[in-house]
Amino acid sequence: MKNAKNTILLFLAFLTIAFYISGCKDPDPVYNQVQQELKDLGAFKEGTWWMCEEKT
Repeated sequence: MKNAKNTILLFLAFLTIAFYISGCKDPDPVYNQVQQELKDLGAFKEGTWWMCEEKT
């Protein structure tokens, strides 16, 4: 019983440290920005549409 209690406490301590290290940090703004070139290629302009073709 004492061994199980120590295992649970060790696990909880590990989780606490892991959450503290990976906690709420400000994200790097470089990764959150999409370059205009990608927006131009990926975003559909108003009035455009998809054209689907079946290949048999």
